[in-house]
Amino acid sequence: MQCGTPAPEGFEENQIIEVPAGDLISMSTSQLPQLRDLGLLDHLIGVDTALYVNTPEVRELIDAGTLIEIGSGTSVNVELALDAEPSLVMTYGYGAPE
Repeated sequence: MQCGTPAPEGFEENQIIEVPAGDLISMSTSQLPQLRDLGLLDHLIGVDTALYVNTPEVRELIDAGTLIEIGSGTSVNVELALDAEPSLVMTYGYGAPE
């Protein structure tokens, strides 16, 4: 929802994302080209791991030391992610729900 507008009814607080969202961490390389295309790379402050990133503009940010790596799977560094104070962490779902 647009920042400053009333929240829609029927949703929990943690289900609502105000836009613009501010700084973000992406935990999937498949999200990076869309962030680039939307002109939002200046809001990207971190990734899960730089190992598989092949979006050239994001590689430049990694090589410049601009982005943090918070880890993935069961080895996410939650403290590092919280210290970065992102407005949004974009993750993904896979596997069995449990």
